[in-house]
Amino acid sequence: WLARGFDARVTLLTVAPSRKEPWQPSPRASDPASAETMERLAIEPIRYLEGVARYLAVRRIEAESVVAPGDAPQEILSQGRERGCDLIAMSTRGRSGLGRGLLGSVTDAVVRSSDIPVVVVGPRSGQQEREEGMALKRVVVIFQPHRYTRTLHLADDFGSCFRAADKLILTDIYAASERPIKGVSSKMISASAIRHGMKDVAIMERQAIPEYIMKSKRSGDAIIVLGAGDISETADKLSELFLERALKGAIRFMEP
Repeated sequence: WLARGFDARVTLLTVAPSRKEPWQPSPRASDPASAETMERLAIEPIRYLEGVARYLAVRRIEAESVVAPGDAPQEILSQGRERGCDLIAMSTRGRSGLGRGLLGSVTDAVVRSSDIPVVVVGPRSGQQEREEGMALKRVVVIFQPHRYTRTLHLADDFGSCFRAADKLILTDIYAASERPIKGVSSKMISASAIRHGMKDVAIMERQAIPEYIMKSKRSGDAIIVLGAGDISETADKLSELFLERALKGAIRFMEP
């Protein structure tokens, strides 16, 4: 969904554990059976990724499949950096979205170490979502522009990046030691986003966003916080508020 919305190229990666020594059949199992098992375990990830690539190709999403040996967290981070990835999307078998400590060990290690943004997708049943009315219905993006010079030169490009979102909330520009430039503000990005077809765009002070989100959120919202400045404080505050309400039973996450 994100790839299609942003015209992105997708790298499908699975990491196969490396062996320090060549594999030897177990003496308790027959050689043919053991060899067949190892061959199947090696081939199945490739077949799976090729199937996903074909699925994406039908939807006009360019994708390549990569099977890499090594330590999973390190290899995921290495592949992301080498390929210039803007986003790492991972699945987890964790049963709750309430804390990173409950994620799978590989996912947790990547989230804690990555300098690339990471999106974690938990396992869920589409049928269960339909029955519970929890399917993804709206994408809300909160974006803090970084630097006046960057906004001046790339405002139109920024505005075109949010076509896949349903609602865009912009904060004031994070100066990062720059002096303000007359006439340069988040309004430039807002105008560009509207020109590119967005209908729901708002500009507000960063400190006001958490309360606004908690009042305006809807069932099925995906809330994405983006930026390179102190917008991380807004993300942390939202996490605290959502966790507080989840523990009280006032909010349910989409993960089962």
